[in-house]
Amino acid sequence: MDERKTRELKEFEIQKLKENQATILEVRDRQSSAVDRNMVFQRFLESVLENTDEFGETKDILSRYDTLAATNLELIDRAREAQERTERDRIAFMISTEAKLEESQSRSAKWQSEWDLTLKNATQKSLLLGQIKMATNNLFNLVKTHLNTRLNNTQDTLVQLEKIQQFMLDLTAISNDMQSFTEICTNPLAAKRQKDPISTNI
Repeated sequence: MDERKTRELKEFEIQKLKENQATILEVRDRQSSAVDRNMVFQRFLESVLENTDEFGETKDILSRYDTLAATNLELIDRAREAQERTERDRIAFMISTEAKLEESQSRSAKWQSEWDLTLKNATQKSLLLGQIKMATNNLFNLVKTHLNTRLNNTQDTLVQLEKIQQFMLDLTAISNDMQSFTEICTNPLAAKRQKDPISTNI
């Protein structure tokens, strides 16, 4: 019984050793393949050393590579920062431009509103002026007709208004004279008393 257990234990250990050996061989093969692949770089580095006096040893080439790689990373960082700064500036410019555009549109709308109001007022005043000129011209024509065209024809509204005013003053004076004459005709005694108040008191 003990021999059987011992044999099984030995067989188990042998199996584990075989598995470990297979794993070790697999790792060795991978490392060997990696070494073979890296030999290309090793031969390249050796050829560089043979063809240039700039580097004395392989580590000098690797050191230069590390420096260039670090510089490249720094340049990439700077480029990214510059791109981010450019994007921020672009966004700020867009916002500023949009704000200025909105302000310009607001001012333009205000000016347009003021212009429309001014134009409306001017139109109303022009219409009123036209109506005044038309009414003045009609009155002038009536006066001219009444005076049997003794007035010279004119389109100057101010001249027409002056002629109309003179006609109205003359008409008022004539009307007053006619009223006085009518009163004298209808009541001669009252008219005589107005002319001679002293005789009335006697």
